[in-house]
Amino acid sequence: MIEYTRRMKMMLTFTLLMIPGALSFSVMGYTGGAVTITCQYDREYTRKAKYFCRGQKPGIPKLGWCSVLIRTDIKDQWFKNGRFSLYDDTTASVFTVNITDLKEQDSDTYQCAVDRSRSVDIYTEVNLNVIEDLIIIIIIIIITIITIISNTGNFTIHRNPTN
Repeated sequence: MIEYTRRMKMMLTFTLLMIPGALSFSVMGYTGGAVTITCQYDREYTRKAKYFCRGQKPGIPKLGWCSVLIRTDIKDQWFKNGRFSLYDDTTASVFTVNITDLKEQDSDTYQCAVDRSRSVDIYTEVNLNVIEDLIIIIIIIIITIITIISNTGNFTIHRNPTN
């Protein structure tokens, strides 16, 4: 049962399409699961490097303001760095970021970014919220109740007599 639950958690994937110029978007994921974030960019930036970083955008972006988690200038193939992977689909002008093995500590503000080298990079904000998987909690409660019933031999509810 637990192996089935783990497989189901890995199948839970949330996808978000990023629209250039939009302020921000929210994504929700479950602990132990994965999210897929699809970031759209203008066709003129097809040859530019793409990256995904953690941090909230200041009023005026400056070098090093967000922590880069994955960055690549490789096109049309997956690039992996730990729990993060990035695929730049130049035909569709989107790049996809996968984050696996989500933890509650991953809840934060992130940025999809296009590296414009000699100019201010282009950012789209992503707010990731990772919550505890409710299925696991429900299974633990059910197993606990079954264990209590099997250890006591029976489970009955007694009414208090009324006078």
